[in-house]
Amino acid sequence: MAAVRTLRKLPAHPERGVEVPSWRVQYIVPIPHSAPAKWLTFSFSTLIAPDMDTEFTETLVELFNAVMTTFRWSHT
Repeated sequence: MAAVRTLRKLPAHPERGVEVPSWRVQYIVPIPHSAPAKWLTFSFSTLIAPDMDTEFTETLVELFNAVMTTFRWSHT
């Protein structure tokens, strides 16, 4: 499966009620045989709290990546 993966660290936005930064992982996957071409987006975010263990947030991102490696299209 060809996909585009992005990983971004988003800043805090206290004015919007978001007090801490976050990680956002996105996978953009083409929908097979779609004409015109269509895409499906899978997205995951996790907060980066100051007192949070960074290893934990990295593990969450790795878990999402692992889940996405199992994604397959099927026709039922």
